[in-house]
Amino acid sequence: MIEGNAMERHPVAAGVPQGSLRSPNLYKTNASGLINSVEEYKQEADGLSFVDDLGFVVPGCDVNHIVVILE
Repeated sequence: MIEGNAMERHPVAAGVPQGSLRSPNLYKTNASGLINSVEEYKQEADGLSFVDDLGFVVPGCDVNHIVVILE
């Protein structure tokens, strides 16, 4: 659901099996565009990824300041 609107279900005809040797490279290829986009949009943010986890680090003087940047 996106903003309360549900889409019809569609079968997935392709994919990569769990534990495939291709998975890390595919993840890196697909996530790198997202990381670069966020870093360009918010100069303060640094994207970090490890295996299939993704996070952003932002320096700030307090939690509220950091939350504003990440929103």
